[in-house]
Amino acid sequence: MSFGDVHRYPQIDLSRLHRENDDTDQSDAEFTKVKQILGNIERRNDGIIDGNVEITLSEQEYLTWVIQEREDLVKRVASEMRDTHQLMKDIALLVEEQGVFIDSIEANIENSRSSTDKAKEELKKAYAAKKKSRERGCMMAGAAGVGALILALIVGSAVRPH
Repeated sequence: MSFGDVHRYPQIDLSRLHRENDDTDQSDAEFTKVKQILGNIERRNDGIIDGNVEITLSEQEYLTWVIQEREDLVKRVASEMRDTHQLMKDIALLVEEQGVFIDSIEANIENSRSSTDKAKEELKKAYAAKKKSRERGCMMAGAAGVGALILALIVGSAVRPH
């Protein structure tokens, strides 16, 4: 592979390759190696050629592989973030709909309470009216009984010989 082939790699922002929350030694070692290889490529691209540093084809393949892996990881994270965002939007919509249902239930409870209070008052009135009606019925029955007794006495005294 010639020097011109190395030059085809674009400038790479190393901060995008390094994962902030990565706690594995292997990833740090890979990052350090990639950084060193990129530094070597940049020195060669800038015309600073270190005679002791030689980039081999396997290092270039490794670098390409690492960059591709990191790019795939970034794409996966971005996809998962989009999915998470959509999930959060769906949850927000459900919460909003539930809020409407809860408001409706609350209104129904208030209406039920009002209706129950009115029904309670109506039952009190009905009980008082029935009690009054029963009292009237008893008074009427008593009056009818007294009237029947008086009538029986009148008829009994008229029928009896003197």
